[in-house]
This record gives sequence, structure tokens and C-alpha cells, in this order.
Amino acid sequence: MTLAAPAVLASLSRQGQAWLFAHASVVCGESRVAGLLCLAATALYPRVLLGGLGAVLLVEAVFALLALPEVSRPAARLNALLAGLAVAALWSPEVAGGAWWIAYPLAVLLALGLSLWLGEALWRAGQLPALSLPFSLSIWAVMPVLGGLAPAIPELPAVLATESPAGALLTAFGWIFLSPHPLSGLLVLAALLLASRWLFLLAIAGYAVGQLAMLVLAPYGTGPGYAFNYPLAAMAVGGFYCRPGLGSFVLALFAAVLAALGSAAFAQAFGASGMLALSVPFVAATLLVLATVRHARRGVIAMLGYPAPPERQAEAARLARARLGDPGSLPLAPPFHGEWQVYQGFDGVHTHRGPWRHALDFFLVEDGQSFRNDGAQLSDYLCFGLPVLAPAAGEILVARDSLPDNLPGHADTRENWGNHVVIRAADGSHVWLAHLRQGSVSVTAGSWVRAGDAVGACGSSGRSPQPHLHLHVQAGIAAGAATRPFHLDNVLLRAVSPAPTFPHQGWDEAEWRLACVPAQGERVQVARSDAVLVGALAWPVGRQLGFEVREGSREPRIWTVETTLTLAGQLRLTAERASLATVAGPHVFALYDRQGGADPWLDLFALALGLTPLAEARHWSDAPPARLFPATLAARIALWIGRPLGCALSSRYHRERLAGSDLWRQRGWHELQVAPGWREVFETEVDIAPASGIVRIAGRMAGRVMEMRLATLAQTPDQGIPAWQVEVAAPSSRSPT
Repeated sequence: MTLAAPAVLASLSRQGQAWLFAHASVVCGESRVAGLLCLAATALYPRVLLGGLGAVLLVEAVFALLALPEVSRPAARLNALLAGLAVAALWSPEVAGGAWWIAYPLAVLLALGLSLWLGEALWRAGQLPALSLPFSLSIWAVMPVLGGLAPAIPELPAVLATESPAGALLTAFGWIFLSPHPLSGLLVLAALLLASRWLFLLAIAGYAVGQLAMLVLAPYGTGPGYAFNYPLAAMAVGGFYCRPGLGSFVLALFAAVLAALGSAAFAQAFGASGMLALSVPFVAATLLVLATVRHARRGVIAMLGYPAPPERQAEAARLARARLGDPGSLPLAPPFHGEWQVYQGFDGVHTHRGPWRHALDFFLVEDGQSFRNDGAQLSDYLCFGLPVLAPAAGEILVARDSLPDNLPGHADTRENWGNHVVIRAADGSHVWLAHLRQGSVSVTAGSWVRAGDAVGACGSSGRSPQPHLHLHVQAGIAAGAATRPFHLDNVLLRAVSPAPTFPHQGWDEAEWRLACVPAQGERVQVARSDAVLVGALAWPVGRQLGFEVREGSREPRIWTVETTLTLAGQLRLTAERASLATVAGPHVFALYDRQGGADPWLDLFALALGLTPLAEARHWSDAPPARLFPATLAARIALWIGRPLGCALSSRYHRERLAGSDLWRQRGWHELQVAPGWREVFETEVDIAPASGIVRIAGRMAGRVMEMRLATLAQTPDQGIPAWQVEVAAPSSRSPT
């Protein structure tokens, strides 16, 4: 009995969390506190509360019994919960009799089954979500069994429910959980406000525009139980299935108006028969909008395959733009060895204009000149004849090298591109390398190349008054087609301006960029990987790092992080209460997508190492999410009020080898701009050893000092892989002078 007690408690804990998550997922994701508030919204009507509990327990039992796909559990749980709430709220077992006890499990199981089937069918049809359509269909299916409505919950006095605008608003939000009471609606709104200010704004705005639309569409009214569709449509479109922003907010309001139109039409057609609309107006409006917007190429970005709370979507978009450049930009490797200068950049003054604006021209310059001697001969030019490399892997579609090179100062305007190579990249784009040297092209049409393979030599053929290399990307293969955005990947950039932008940065030092579109006059070269750094930060699945952590005068303790692999194949660093996604490639170690509860040590880890080049880099920048920052209480309150979608930090990094040591020391300065004239700065410091990897992390801000020192390295056992653990004596380190 004693041995069984922990298992029973664990099972009860899982069922309780499932109950909370089911309620939270109806409106705002998977917040436990929000789920508790939504659960409390049904507690005013005990039968409704129990109806939801029974539905969730039944779903969990069916999933366990049949081993159904785990990925389908949240949607099935949501729809079954709503079905259980609806049967418990709209029909009284005392009136319906034995039919109620048949209809209740039937509705729940129908909602579960329809959720699995419709979820797959709609996804195959157009990558669309089923939303709560299975719930509505399951209730329609059992209505003949139950007969006419026999509400199990008492009706509210009209003066409380509908006569005041505030009462009507709150009651509408209570209807989301089949609990039409102002206090229930207040609890639902509190859950929204706590979980997501953006969803709260969408909900209020969606309800308002929906009600305004109803004044025109149905001035006679629709009866109770319709108005909750408007905020649900707004939240689904503007909060979960489209990237949050001004465009998606406007689209969300349009979805709310469509839901109002659907409500008016349903009330007019079926209201007299007693047919319930349930969530059908919301579902119809949302699917119509999403089916249209999934084809959009600008303005609104649909996130049908990756729905998430709006704050997480906004955070991911900001971080992706800061690290990877503009969405849709094709990453390319520099098509040369060494450091070259940009002769003409995007929107260049010579030929990179209009539909051909996305292009780069490169050449070599020393002491302000691109040639030696008097520049009269092609051989005088520094870049003439140097190797040209494939910037991407792919198939060679065109390889031309028969045109002569122009003498300096002359151009062939009939054959603008001169000798050129066209590579079809993995995404179908066509990468052009033009003005190559006559007879230098070393590939043929139909052959395949890897990024970095030599394809020819820099020349001066075509429209090229001096030797240079032209690079652009276009969708079609035809010469002269419109260009499309691209960027250079993993480069060292030396800017035009000599002013240093980092502490300890000299005027002539290059800055590492993971994604870069260099401007005219700037110089770039590929950042070569450092094999020792790559090895120091390469952690296999199951590797555990135990750190002795200390803050101020508090007693030190051991904090552990482990490399884990999710079912989706994502590598994550998992700590006690939270985790981070990680990418460790040949060029960069990156952390992102923090999930879980409060963990200041994981936040320090993420700030100190969030973007770490595994290359010969000394200076770089990043824009990690502000929620990682140990902000003061006043700053947190100001950001909570003024930044509903969060914001990014301005982080700068500097790395160097410590004198007399084999350690790298990586320092970071993370600035949080709370408001104009109000900023806070947090400094981080990391020591990296070739053998042990990260041996020390520290953070400082306004007298607060945090420090982590590596204490143990361990391996979690697996089939054929034994467990082991070693104590680590962190090497001594001293601050750089």
C-alpha cells in the first residue's frame, strides 16, 4: 500500500494537470494559473464543473487504453471538455432521465473521435485546424436523444445578465465555458489578462466589433449564447494562427465581424426551432479567414503549422529576424576566399535598382585602389583570376565561359551578364554568378556542386568596366528576371565606419554575423570554424552538467542541466523547471525557445551563451528576449503594461583568449530599454575550456552577483551506453587586464 501511494498521487497529479490544461486551452494555451481561473468559472454551477471533470477523465482513459497519438490529445481533450460542459449545462438529468446518462458519454466520445478524424481531414485538405467543430457536431448529434432544452443551470435575472453592457460582456465570456454568469466571465477575462495581454485586447476588441456588427445585422437580437463567438474568432485569428501584429489584429476584427454575421444568419434560420449554434459561427469565420490568409505572401503571416501563444510567436519572430535576417531571405556562403569588398550593394546606385535591387557586386581593394601599377591591364586588378566558389549546393543549370573579358574601362552591353554560372538551390531558387573570366568555368550544365566548390574565376566579361564578381538570386531561370532577397551566412563584417561599436573593439576589427547583407564599401569574409570551440560545446544526448551556483551570501547548491531529445527531434537543454532549445552546428551554438517555470540560472545560461559563434570571432551582437533579463520590479511592471508582446534586449559580446591560459573568456553586455531615458544593463561572463567546455558563468547588475562553476560532468545511461560521472575542478581564471 505504501509503495502504491506515490503512483496514485502521481496519477492524480497528471489528471489534475490535464483538467487544468483542458480549461486553459479553450482560450489561452497551457497556463496552469489561467486554467485554474477558467476552472473556477465553471464552479458557480457544480453540475457543469463535474460535467467537465468527467469528460476529461474519460478522454484520458480512452487515450491510455487505446494508445492514441499523443499529438492529438490536446485537441481531443478540449472538444470533449466542451461537450461534457454543454450536456451538463443544457440538459438536466432529472428532466431528461436515463437518456442523459446515454447522451453524456456519447457526446464526449463523439467529440473525441471527431476531433481525431476532422483534425486529420482538415489538415490534409488545407492545413486547417478543427478548432471546436467536433464539440458542436457532437452536441448536434445527441440533441435528438435528449429532446428539447432542459437547462440544468438556473437562469439569471435579466437585470444582472443583459441589461447593462458590462453584464452582457461578462456573461458572454462566461458562455465560453457554458457558465453564463458575470462572475464566470470575469474569471475568464482575468485568465486571459494573466496569460496574455494581447489575447485580452483581441477578446475585448473582437467582442466590441461583433456587437456593433450585430446592431446592424440583427437589431432584433439573437438570444443568449451567441456573443462569445466574436472574441473567440478574434483570438484564434489574431492570437494563435497568425503572427501577431497590426495586420493580424485588423484581420482578427474582420473575423469577429464574420462570426457576428454567421450568428445572425444562424439565429434567423434555426433560432425558432431551438437548434443551438454553439461555436459554429466562430469556427466558420475562423476557417474562412485562415483558408484565405494561408496563401498570403505579405502583410499577414499565417502560422497554421506552428500555432502558439502570441507572445511566443512575437518573440520567435524578433529573434529570427535578428539572427537570420528577413523572412524568405535565402542564406548563401560567400563565393570567394579571403576578404572582399562590396562594390555595389542592394539598391545600388548603378544597376541594382527596381526589380533587380537584390544583388551584390564584389571586388578587392588595397589602400583605396582595386588595381596595381597603372590599372591598364586586367592582370593589374587584384581580384582578376581569383577563384569563385559556389555559394550554395545544387545543380548547375547554365555554365557559360566563351565571352571575352573587357579591357579596363570598357563594357559589353549586349551580353550584360558575360560568362556566368546558374545554380538551382535546394528551394528551387536560381543563384547567379556573373562576369566570370573567359575559359575559367570548371563546371558543366547538369553537374552538381556543394557550397564552397570552385566553379570558375573572377573576370571582367559582360557589363563590367573593371573586374568584379556579381551575385544575385531569382525565382525563374530567364536572364533579367526579378531578383529575390538573400543574405550571406556566417561571415566576418568590417564596416565602413571606423567607430568601434563594442567595448575593446579596435577600429579595424571585424564583427561576426550569422546573417549579413553587406552595404557598399563594407568588407566580408567567411568565418572559419574553430574545431576546439566546436568540441568544447558539443554535448551528446544525455550529457549532464552540474554547476555549483551561488548568489550573494546564499548557501551554494548544485544546479543541473541535461541535453535531451524531444519526440519531434529537437535538442533541448533541460533544467529543473525549464528548458531551452539548442542548435550546435559547425559554425554556431545557439539557444532559443525558453519554456517552463522560473529558473534564474537557466536565464543566466541563455543570456551568457545564447548566440556563440564557433569560429574565429571576437565581436558580435544578439537580441534575446527581455524575459530572460533579471529586471527590477519597477521595470517588469512597466514592461508588462507597455509591451504586451514583449521586447528584445540589445546584447553585445566580446571574446578573447586569457593571457597565460587556454581559456576563452566571453563577456556580454545586455541592455534593456524600458522607456526613453530608462535602461538597465546586465553583464555576463563565461569561461570556456577546451576539454571541459563551460567551466564558469557569472552575471552582475547593480550589486547583484550570480556565479555558476562546473562541478560535475555525467552521462545518462541508454541501451549500450553506461552511466558515468566525473568531478570537475574548474580551472582557475582571472579577469583580463
